[in-house]
Amino acid sequence: MDGGFNGENADSEQESSVVNTGRRCFVIMPFGVRTEPISGRTYDFDAVYNRLIEPVVRGLGIECIRSDKVSQAGMIHKEMIEYIVNSELAIVDITMGNPNVMYELGVRHTARRSGTVIIRDAGSNIPFNIAGMRAVDYTVPSGESPEEDDILAESQSLLESIISNSLDRRTQDSLVHTVVPGLNVALPAKVIATRARHLYPAAADKQFEIITGDIGNIDDVDAWVNPENTRMELARMHDASVSALIRYRGSYRDKRGHVTRDAVYGELRRVLGGRTWAGVEPGTVVTTPPGALRRSNGVKLLIHVAAHHGEPGKGYQLIKSFTNCVTNSLEAIDEYNSKFTTKMQSSSMIRSVLFPLFGNRGRSGSQQEVTSEIVETAHEYLLSWPDTKIARIGFLAYTDSDLEQVEIALKRTGLCRSKVCRNGKD
Repeated sequence: MDGGFNGENADSEQESSVVNTGRRCFVIMPFGVRTEPISGRTYDFDAVYNRLIEPVVRGLGIECIRSDKVSQAGMIHKEMIEYIVNSELAIVDITMGNPNVMYELGVRHTARRSGTVIIRDAGSNIPFNIAGMRAVDYTVPSGESPEEDDILAESQSLLESIISNSLDRRTQDSLVHTVVPGLNVALPAKVIATRARHLYPAAADKQFEIITGDIGNIDDVDAWVNPENTRMELARMHDASVSALIRYRGSYRDKRGHVTRDAVYGELRRVLGGRTWAGVEPGTVVTTPPGALRRSNGVKLLIHVAAHHGEPGKGYQLIKSFTNCVTNSLEAIDEYNSKFTTKMQSSSMIRSVLFPLFGNRGRSGSQQEVTSEIVETAHEYLLSWPDTKIARIGFLAYTDSDLEQVEIALKRTGLCRSKVCRNGKD
């Protein structure tokens, strides 16, 4: 790896005015000044980075890292691959067809189905083996005359538009994933240990939230949605699922932690009555008291929604009409709130609800689409029923992948994050 850009030429006052979205862009390109052997043309790649790429990326609130900055002794290849695979956005400059650049582009296209922007100097040629891929032409003049500033500004505007479109739409841009649909080589999602609330105002007195961390640490949401199966069986207490955690945390236990009363399961059986073995129709909502979750987490109501359907030998799959689960859950809350008619009773109303990202585990390329439809359905509900007493709709982001998916989904609805509250506090 060569180069020498130190990344410290940016105006500190300008940097402080940029809102960091938590996104990261990894820039794959040659470094320094290079001369093409055949044409004899010279390219200043540091100028391309300093004047075009870095200002545009940083202006969008995205952390910008160029590949020559990954230089920890003995770990360069490991770090390089991790940045290529894990960065939400990658910009790849294929000017001159540098072998390192082409190799890293191949790794990126194998790892990510979207989020890769290929660029090149407008006067250069595209290597024949990627000639079918779209490359954004740029021009970075060597001078700083008004005419040349206009040319640079045009390239910056085009790059900004392409980046925004790539992040918002998530259109597949990888040849590898086009040829091999369903391929998934990404590193496992990382659990988010820190509890935080990412706030997205939606209306005068309404807002969406992304709540990160373990659901067991959340204590400021009135109602929790439990994505249950159509048999309404609840998971075993020690399973790794939201259903299992709700069942265990909702139970009453002795000093050794042993369950003395399986409260949530008992309430669900009681509400369903006889013939519980028959289950319910897909999308059906059953509400129950929260058991011990009222004391430990401040939960007022549990909303069990039949979001999964099981088949012998096939396991459980998300129902096709999964968006009905969102609508039906919100309708159930409004119906619950309707019985509180006096001002004195208003404190008992459900004003906030938490949705886990049900149904998106292991769905490969469709995970983003599932999350986007869940978020869009909730947004449509608020628009359709402005008088609802629900003021906060939260989505649980247990991993960095969850967080990225909900951020994209909310942005697609036109909502912008206002702030992040650490540890759940403003």
